[in-house]
Amino acid sequence: MKNFVLKGLLVSLGAVSVNALAESKLQLGGGFFHQVVKTEFKQENTDHTVNNKGLFVSGRYSFAENFAVEAEMAFSNDADAEVDSPYYSGSLDVGDFSSFYMSTNFLVGTSFATPGWYGYTGIGLYRDTWKEKSEFGNYEETFTGFQVPLGVGYHFTNVSLDAKVLLQSGRGYYESDEGDDDSTKAAIFRLGVLANF
Repeated sequence: MKNFVLKGLLVSLGAVSVNALAESKLQLGGGFFHQVVKTEFKQENTDHTVNNKGLFVSGRYSFAENFAVEAEMAFSNDADAEVDSPYYSGSLDVGDFSSFYMSTNFLVGTSFATPGWYGYTGIGLYRDTWKEKSEFGNYEETFTGFQVPLGVGYHFTNVSLDAKVLLQSGRGYYESDEGDDDSTKAAIFRLGVLANF
């Protein structure tokens, strides 16, 4: 009889937890990100790459099983730059670097509020401010543009693991002069944990 009652209680608790996730609309969390911004200067046959790493916080609200909106902020004071040209290949000193990134995304996906695996894509906007202090002076610039999130994750009872790539419009970081064939590619790789409320 004890075993029967105990099993019934565990099943009931499991059902309540699953139901809580199914009714969950809000998720809050954070994690780590790695951003890569690569510019190809075709006429000079030179590539310039910036690697930016840091922490992010995120909030997501699902207003239907397959639709959600999210907002994110990211902070970094860890970046390095590399150049590859016919004259020099190697690292560049980026001085005292920091960045502050904000974005909003509209997401379309599967199973935003159902236990188990989920996946999504969407469209969003970003605003990214870089600051650098060096012996040559202070530098600050803000970049804006569109981005396409591609993500997968797994819903546990009270938390979700989330992995995402944000494909950013490179023109937001560098716009070539008219007639130049330069191009910039930018992406953020993100891994985080979200709490389900």
